[in-house]
Amino acid sequence: MIEGSNMKKHLFPLQGRSLRKRLGNKAKNLKFLIRNRYNVPVTYVCPWDAYISYNSGNGNILKEIKKQLENVIDPQGFYAVRSSANIEDDASHSFAGQFLTVLKVRGLDNILEAIRSVWESTPGSGSYMEKKEIASNDVKMAVIIQEMVHPVISGVSFSKNPVTGQSEVIVEAVRGSGEKLLKTGITPERWANKWGVWIQGSKEDKEKLDLIGSVVDLTREIEKKYKRPVDLEWVFDGKDIHLVQVREIILQDVNVYSNKISREVLPGIIKPLVWSINIPVVNSAWVRILKKLTGIKDIEPGSLSRQFYYRAYFDMKVFGEIFDLFGFPRETLELLMGMEIEGPEKPGFRPGPRSLLAMPRIAWFLISLTGIERRFDRFVSKMDKKFRQVADRDIEGMKEHEILDSIKEISSISSQTAYYNIIIPLLAMVSGRILQRILRSMDIGLNGLELYEDKEQLKKYSPHMHLDRLRRIYKEDKEGRSFKKEFDEFIRNFGHFSDSGNDFSSVPWREDPDMVKKMIIDFKRDIDPGRGLKKFDDLDLKGIRRSFTRKVFNMTGRFAIDRERISSLYTFGYGQFRDYFLALGKLLAKRKKILEREDIFYLYMDEVYEAAGSGINKDLGSLIQKRKDDMERVRDIDIPDIIYGDNPLPADRDMSHNLQGIPTSHGIYTGPVKVLKGLQEMNKMTEGDILVIPYSDIGWTPLFGRAGAVISESGGILSHSSILAREYNIPAVLSVKDACRLPDNTLVTVDGFKGEVYIHDKPKA
Repeated sequence: MIEGSNMKKHLFPLQGRSLRKRLGNKAKNLKFLIRNRYNVPVTYVCPWDAYISYNSGNGNILKEIKKQLENVIDPQGFYAVRSSANIEDDASHSFAGQFLTVLKVRGLDNILEAIRSVWESTPGSGSYMEKKEIASNDVKMAVIIQEMVHPVISGVSFSKNPVTGQSEVIVEAVRGSGEKLLKTGITPERWANKWGVWIQGSKEDKEKLDLIGSVVDLTREIEKKYKRPVDLEWVFDGKDIHLVQVREIILQDVNVYSNKISREVLPGIIKPLVWSINIPVVNSAWVRILKKLTGIKDIEPGSLSRQFYYRAYFDMKVFGEIFDLFGFPRETLELLMGMEIEGPEKPGFRPGPRSLLAMPRIAWFLISLTGIERRFDRFVSKMDKKFRQVADRDIEGMKEHEILDSIKEISSISSQTAYYNIIIPLLAMVSGRILQRILRSMDIGLNGLELYEDKEQLKKYSPHMHLDRLRRIYKEDKEGRSFKKEFDEFIRNFGHFSDSGNDFSSVPWREDPDMVKKMIIDFKRDIDPGRGLKKFDDLDLKGIRRSFTRKVFNMTGRFAIDRERISSLYTFGYGQFRDYFLALGKLLAKRKKILEREDIFYLYMDEVYEAAGSGINKDLGSLIQKRKDDMERVRDIDIPDIIYGDNPLPADRDMSHNLQGIPTSHGIYTGPVKVLKGLQEMNKMTEGDILVIPYSDIGWTPLFGRAGAVISESGGILSHSSILAREYNIPAVLSVKDACRLPDNTLVTVDGFKGEVYIHDKPKA
């Protein structure tokens, strides 16, 4: 009736596999630890047969148990008597604290009384069981009798953060008995270790930190053997760590959102109408790609992202399911969420055994990209014609339903273009990474090599190549005919650019020619995209290696230019939404549905359809004003990178420290910062200021001519800001969290080698 064991031997041999099913989950988990030779105190288990017999009225059952225990129990020893029910410590419910645990029990009679008390504690869990829809007669109660260890330090550890599910080991500990962890008013010490790095907890007591480090290692090791996230209860007796309990962590199903990626594709404050268009246009392109890669048919564009603080956040649970399909460890998802901790155990995007199942689909997807450059050329030509047909229509003469039909047409063309606007940059990134690996062996970074051998082609799509030439023409011609002709040509070619290519509510350059003229006049830097960069022919390469590297180099250069082509086309076509919605807004304002035409940007698309129809009038004026006030209220708050759950709160961060980012253009420069949220604020900048921007977009091009260095809250080595900074030969650090919270004129040093931003002082208020 009694089974006992320790790490060295079984005091009572197992009586067949049937007994194993009668021990309860808590005892089974202890047997797992013992079987894997972990240090577990001497433990005995009374299977639930005795509990069933006791409930059936067998008054002699305790006498039978006493006979079996009297030869093994130390009459002077202390024991913990706790439940091991069939319904506790499983994946769906823990029943933590619902059944009785009796500690420091001494003497055989007291142990028997404790067993009886545990059996009779079952009805006390009634309300919890009702919530879980478990009947009391479903409970089968085994009982654990475990030798107690003298506790110097006791604690619990979690192989995953039990609140967020993130891959960090959490440890909490107290001096003395672990029962203090359950008492109110006791605050345990807490540590968190992520990928081998301490991210929380005191590191001053080295002896204690060594102990906690051992607990962390033990927790990770047991998780691997258990094959599920675990939490441990442990006791340190001054010499050894003893494990007294292990269970699977019951992680809550919490939605997790991240704006790490969305800061690049949908940056900044997003007005309701822009959100309504972007989600079906941009996300449908992502869905098209993901369906090809995964075979999942029920991915909806709206399921990929959510809006918080009028900003875009991606739903990481959806991406987690995709990672599972490809066999990538879930931990790697945290890299996409912006967790930049560089620890010795940081996961890589390495495929696992399940990846083999996904290989045929991945291979088919890659095969489908064969000849993509030829298809891309035809596609760009075709879509350019369609977009220009839309742009040449007489919008002013259209009725509301005709405008809405044109908007649907623009959405369709934009969705097709968005697909290539994702694929081409991805291919540019992949080929760039391959080239970067090759160059790394020669101590040459990708940012030290001139990618563009055909600069004339680049001029068609990049406005910065024309600014210096226009400045020189203006210097000679002022407002004469020659300058006007060139200026008008510049506006025709690049007037569709704005602060953000994904926000059609932003004022494009063509609507503010005076601002464009001013930035040309103030432009003070000669442009040479290849200045200071090595050419391919300068590389010391021979034979097959040179031939292969040349192919990768050419491919990287072509994709880099193609990225500018598709970005320019998409921005031009996407910008047509603005003209059509403003025309529709003008008609709605005329009908007194809204106050002014720009107010249409503060309505969602379904509200636009309703306002354009003949339905009942809503008080759209009050609704629009409320949204304007809400957006202004959250414009400059410190938004979190990651949001857990669906009801986040604003979070403030202390900025009195140095900032870390990604180095993308080398050099070291010291100067005052100027934080710009848009080109309309460009008057703040003077020659030599450090330009601080919220995101990297080609629309910021004109300001690079004045900047001594660039800091951006987002971006990577192949982003627009990185390439431009290298061409202007100024240092750049990107993906710098909270950079835009720096006060203007703060003196900082930008280290483009290490990716550090050193804060020297802050201006007085």
